[in-house]
Amino acid sequence: METKRQLDVLDQRLSKNDFISGQNYTIADIAIWSWYGQLVLGELYNADVFLDVAKYQHVMAWAKKIDNREAVKRGKMAREISEVTVQIKGFIK
Repeated sequence: METKRQLDVLDQRLSKNDFISGQNYTIADIAIWSWYGQLVLGELYNADVFLDVAKYQHVMAWAKKIDNREAVKRGKMAREISEVTVQIKGFIK
């Protein structure tokens, strides 16, 4: 399966580096985390069990590290507020 192959490639890369492009957090991490990071954290598609993401220890550590960043927390909170606003607007109509 292609997703598992890509997770394996990421896991190997992250076994040698703290972040995708090396030792510093960059736009590469921001772009990749939005899908792979949330996927391994169980926030997308409920596929974390099916993909056995726990075995990708370096990807998991990387995803958690980024998920704990203040800017990411604020971004996720803004998304949740936006989703609730849309739901409320739909209910009021």
